[in-house]
Formats: sequence, structure tokens, C-alpha cells
Amino acid sequence: MTENLENLSSESKNEDVSKLSDSDIRWRAKYKGTREELENFKINAEKERKSLEEKINGFDSKVSSYEKRMIETEVKAQAISAGIKDVEFVKLVDMSTVRLDDNGNIVGADTVIKDFKTRKPDLFGAEKKFSSSSNSEVPEQKSSKTDARSLSNDDWKKNKHKFMSGRFK
Repeated sequence: MTENLENLSSESKNEDVSKLSDSDIRWRAKYKGTREELENFKINAEKERKSLEEKINGFDSKVSSYEKRMIETEVKAQAISAGIKDVEFVKLVDMSTVRLDDNGNIVGADTVIKDFKTRKPDLFGAEKKFSSSSNSEVPEQKSSKTDARSLSNDDWKKNKHKFMSGRFK
């Protein structure tokens, strides 16, 4: 009977080992699959990070380019308003101190042009121009033509033949 018990316990042990072995195999397979998923996730995350970094760098370079254009345009406008003879002379201006502030305003353009004008006064002297973007009024030009409706009756009678022929000014 002890022999039967030993056989029974031996069979039971083999079954337990077999169950553990099956459980272990399933666990290992599940672990291997999860580990592969994690590795794939890491690879995809790294690819996405690199892609986002490239997009950010591209965006930063575009922003920098637009800021540079804005600064150049403002310096040109300041130079024209200061009376520069040719806009091409603006290329000689040192724009390293001109910058964009946090609100998007250009700071230092007027100072740079004033300094440039004191150093190179011969490049300036053109008639001061008015920009359409400024709020200053452009001087009104007087018309040299006379309106027939504003003349008195006597003046009209004297100059009627000139108005009718188109020679009156």
C-alpha cells in the first residue's frame, strides 16, 4: 500500500510539474509577446520623437526667416522715411541690434537708421517720403484748374468761350 501511495504521489507530482510547466510556458510566451510590444512601442516612440524634432526645427527656421524679413522691411521703411536716396543702401546698415520684442514689435530700427545717417549723410537727402502705413497726413496738393461753377456771373460771361474750348485753367 505504501508503494501505491508512493506511485500515486509520484503521479501527482508529475501532473503538478506538468501543470506548472504548461503554466510556465504560457507565461513565458505572454511575457515574450509583451516584451516585443514594448520594444516596438519604444521604436515607434523614438521615430515619432525624431519626426517632431524635425518639424519643430523646420518651424523655428521659418519663424526666424519671417522675423528677419520683418526687421529688414521695417529698417527699409525707416530709411525711406529718413530720406535715403536709394533703398539699396539699406544693405550697408548693421541690423544686428534690431530685434523683435515679445509683443512682435520691432525695436531699434529707428536708432540704427539715425546712426547710419550720421555716419553716411551723403546717402541721404532725398525728399522725405510718407508711408501709407503711417498715420501722418500727406500734404494736400492744390489744383490749378478753376471750376466754372465757382465763378461769378461776370467772370463766367468773360471766360465762357475759354471754358467751352477747354483752354481755361
